[in-house]
Amino acid sequence: MKFVRRNSNYQRLIEDGGSFGGMYMNEWRVARTNKLIEVFGEDWFKGKLILEMGCGFGNVGDYLSGLGATVHFSDARQECLDVVKEKNDEYETFLIDQETDWKHDEFYDLIIHWGLVYNMNYWERDLKKCLSMCKHLTVETAVNKFIEPIEYKIVGFEYQDSLHGPNSLIGSLPSVKLIENVFDFKGVKHNRYDDIINVSECNNNLKYNIEQEPIGDNPKYCILNSWHRNDFAGGRKFWITTNEYT
Repeated sequence: MKFVRRNSNYQRLIEDGGSFGGMYMNEWRVARTNKLIEVFGEDWFKGKLILEMGCGFGNVGDYLSGLGATVHFSDARQECLDVVKEKNDEYETFLIDQETDWKHDEFYDLIIHWGLVYNMNYWERDLKKCLSMCKHLTVETAVNKFIEPIEYKIVGFEYQDSLHGPNSLIGSLPSVKLIENVFDFKGVKHNRYDDIINVSECNNNLKYNIEQEPIGDNPKYCILNSWHRNDFAGGRKFWITTNEYT
């Protein structure tokens, strides 16, 4: 794929090496950010208050700060937040383990929640909390391929980097319907975007336009050891929600 260089802040999205660099990680970040900018427009971000959750090294939030937003950063790993501070020591950072019953009093115009659901066990509780504290929530995650509202647990998947993967060591692979049930429960409008540029044409499990299937004779409950290398993987999905009552 080609990166879309939208403005002079583009380089903030690119991490040179390290835990969150490399071609795949940078393509992943740019493709999703491009979709976010396409939906909202660059001018929308001026003066907005944004929280990037599970921020890693904070590249997305750093980029949106360059568009005029005030961005806060949270992660379950202090090592990541230390790097964010090195980029700008005025950034506000919060150590938040999203698997816990965490609390945060701020209300945001937008919360970024990318690559987190499949790295969490208690993802439903976390999504409900996030939806209660923002006008818009953007969610990106790997999902299973089935139409029914079911999920599989992921245990024992080995990441190459200690800063990747679930902090609790348990992840989840929910269906699209199960995630959208949470949106409906909270009464928020949600749009799903399946047209994001795929970052790996040779690996269907990284695509967004995979069709969902009936579960048929497949098991409704089982433990997986990977979020993408299994028979139940259904690619990735991307949503932007809107709370019309705030």
